[in-house]
Amino acid sequence: VGIWLTPEEGDGPNSGHLAVLDISSGQFSVLDKDRLLSSPPALDPSGEIIAYATFGGPMLYQAGTGPQPFRLDGYTGLDEFSPAMFNSPAWSPEGLELGWVVSGPNPGAAEGAWQSGVLIADISRQATQWLHFFDPAPMGGYPPAPVWSPDGQWLALRVNGADEEQSGLWLLFAEGSVEWKVDGNNLADVAWLAGGRSLVHAIFDKDGHTTLGLYDAAGQVDFALDLPPGLPVPSTGNLQRATVTTQISESTA
Repeated sequence: VGIWLTPEEGDGPNSGHLAVLDISSGQFSVLDKDRLLSSPPALDPSGEIIAYATFGGPMLYQAGTGPQPFRLDGYTGLDEFSPAMFNSPAWSPEGLELGWVVSGPNPGAAEGAWQSGVLIADISRQATQWLHFFDPAPMGGYPPAPVWSPDGQWLALRVNGADEEQSGLWLLFAEGSVEWKVDGNNLADVAWLAGGRSLVHAIFDKDGHTTLGLYDAAGQVDFALDLPPGLPVPSTGNLQRATVTTQISESTA
């Protein structure tokens, strides 16, 4: 699952059309020709449903039904904030909850000011949970999607906020009771280890050097990994779980 991007299409920056590539046959198909994405799509754990954000609202795609609006009519818990734009979907490990980074006018701020937050939609219970409101920094593009822990209890969220206090890597308890900042300077990709307790992320020092950090979510302890000399560190690229696990095994052997 990915995107088909034609740079000259649309009135501004976009993430193209929802598309899929059949690896076995090499056949490429555009799944939604009518809508442009505002951020990358997310495939649910079953591999059957694709969540994606468009400039017209959140959508779900399923074979047989095609593109359908993701409607929150009848969901509880939406009174706190009225989102105007959905971005960056992320499915929970069991596929029962769907997270979005949403934005909309901030009712408690000056006219024209916007607020963002993470909206968790519990599809089975038709309920929503709000996590971590923040004032977004003016920027182009889309916000990073939250990253669920394998056990579904935590979400790691990279925030590009309006100031240093709000910006950085945050750890959010999925039920909404606890949150804290892990690293104030980290907007690189993150990855969870299989147990759901430890989070791997990039650490940047004042001289611009980068290493990998291992954060213990339960103990709230962060420490740098002593990696073998010459091992490449992905400072802004994808941190794939298998690669991260291999690096940690090599560094701690």
